[in-house]
Amino acid sequence: MRKKIEDFQQRLLKIQIDDLNSDSSNQLLNELRQETKELAATLAAQIALKEGEDSPINTLIKNSKSKSDLASYIRKKTIRTT
Repeated sequence: MRKKIEDFQQRLLKIQIDDLNSDSSNQLLNELRQETKELAATLAAQIALKEGEDSPINTLIKNSKSKSDLASYIRKKTIRTT
C-alpha cells in the first residue's frame, strides 16, 4: 500500500512540476482519480466486512443510488468478497 501511495505522490508531483500539456495532465489526473477510487473502495469494503452489518459504511452503500460514486464501488467490492 505504501508503494501505491508513493507512486501516486510521484505522479502528482509530475503534474505539478513537469510542463505537461493540459491533455497529458488531465489524462494523468483521470487515471489517478480512478485508481484512488478503486483503492478507497477496497479499503472501505474490507473495513465494512470486518465491522459487519452495523458498519456505517453499509449505510452509505445502501443509501447510494449512483452507479459511479465511491459507495457503488465499495458495494461492488463487498459483493465480490462475500
